[in-house]
Amino acid sequence: MLKNALQKIVGLKAQVETHAVLRMHAKEYRTVKNALMPTLIKHSLTPLKWMLIGVLHENTLGCRSAHLAAELTVEPPLITHLVAALKKSNLVKIRPDPQDGRAKIIHLSKKGHTLFLKVERELQGVIQTISPH
Repeated sequence: MLKNALQKIVGLKAQVETHAVLRMHAKEYRTVKNALMPTLIKHSLTPLKWMLIGVLHENTLGCRSAHLAAELTVEPPLITHLVAALKKSNLVKIRPDPQDGRAKIIHLSKKGHTLFLKVERELQGVIQTISPH
């Protein structure tokens, strides 16, 4: 299935070489990251903090750290660090899990939700300006 999708993307009937796929992925990642970074920096955000805020925005009931780590494909200690920084900025709140008193659920605060909407609106405008190379 992935092979067929890649062939459609690059317009080839022949086999797509893996080094080319990785090179294309890296180029597109850099293009998007470079376009988004000025807006993220303006709001004192890193790509990982922004992705974490996005996951919390999608999960309105909040998330455990383990879920956030899985979604961002990072180790749990990094989530602890990111959440602490976002909490210090009053962008997230941490509450006890009602189903397991030992666990904590991380939620966007009102300030975090407001920031998400503002930054997302700005970034959507930036995305519209990115032209394929």
